[in-house]
Amino acid sequence: MNVGVLGSGDVAKALAGGFMQHGHPMRMGTRTTAKLSDWPANDPKAFFTNLDESLMERLQLEFPDANFAKAFNSVGDATVVNPRFQGGKPAMFLCGKSETAEKSVRKIRDEFGWEAVDMGSAEAARAIELLCMLWCVPGFLRD
Repeated sequence: MNVGVLGSGDVAKALAGGFMQHGHPMRMGTRTTAKLSDWPANDPKAFFTNLDESLMERLQLEFPDANFAKAFNSVGDATVVNPRFQGGKPAMFLCGKSETAEKSVRKIRDEFGWEAVDMGSAEAARAIELLCMLWCVPGFLRD
């Protein structure tokens, strides 16, 4: 399966590395190519979504024929691929408009070692993206 990762932050880089590690041809998309010049070094994250519309919804509106699914944005780069926790498999949230895209992401989620938690339609991305914001706050407070 060919994979595209949109973004150039820590999680995007960890996902890209995971896809390559598991043999998936992939490309990364970013507005700031300089962020990828020293990949896999760490880059800062920033908030850019709100409670009324997720980035995934914006992308789906811009590219109505594309099959988007949202997952992997609420975990850090150290655990995004093959996570190991004493309590067992962690949960990974997934949503999307397209069953085709969700099916592909379910396969990847299983391959990467995550428990399935399907959240439904693309609007659920609003909540999933907020998890990323919540997860990032402690890092912003320490920097």
